[in-house]
Amino acid sequence: MAFKLESFIRDPGSVSDLDTEKMSTMELGDNPRQEDTVEQNDDAAASANDQPAGNRPSNWNPVTWPIRTWNFLRSLRKFEAADIKDATMGTVDGITVPFVLTAGLSSIKNSKIVVMAGVAELIGGAVSMAMAAYLSTSAEEMAAQVDEEASRAIRSAVIMFFSYLIGSIIPMIPYFTQIETMKALGISASIAAIMGFALSYVMGYFSLGKKHKTALCVALRNLGIGVVATLASFWIIKGLNKRWEAC
Repeated sequence: MAFKLESFIRDPGSVSDLDTEKMSTMELGDNPRQEDTVEQNDDAAASANDQPAGNRPSNWNPVTWPIRTWNFLRSLRKFEAADIKDATMGTVDGITVPFVLTAGLSSIKNSKIVVMAGVAELIGGAVSMAMAAYLSTSAEEMAAQVDEEASRAIRSAVIMFFSYLIGSIIPMIPYFTQIETMKALGISASIAAIMGFALSYVMGYFSLGKKHKTALCVALRNLGIGVVATLASFWIIKGLNKRWEAC
């Protein structure tokens, strides 16, 4: 550019109109590299604004955190359709899994072992279900780019945790009494069957188009699966126990 400028001073006709226009542009300070830098910065700012709210760095404020926690706990008083679904699923799973475990251990005829194993499964199962609910709902929120003050994922995890606990404790109540283990198993089986059937019917009714026949089929199917799982657990544990004693 310096060579052309010097040539222009000596001989204005040696420089074309296009070069003259470029020199005028340079005199005005329009640097192409600067323009590219500005455009890149604008694109970066636009892409940052287009990011989902869940991917942006959150400014955690210890002052507002107690207030947000209190608002979240207050929001639990109002049940939504998703809350009913989480509560039903958590209770049904809480009834089924610990009961099958305690039913199998009842073949040993030692209530102490049944209670300790049942409580251990109750805690572990509740934590596992809560984590699964949290991760699943978080993935759905990120996919839908949901930005809520009270996260739906935390709400789902809390409901799933306590519903699983409640569903697990109720069938185990007979084992905490002084009755024989097999009698406690009979009472626990009756409670689990009634609760499991009723909740499976409710879940099938509201999730499958509110059709009574379909809900009844779902409840009977789940009851059949529970019976088969209970019998299998009982006889397998009983067989292993006999083989262990024979050794």
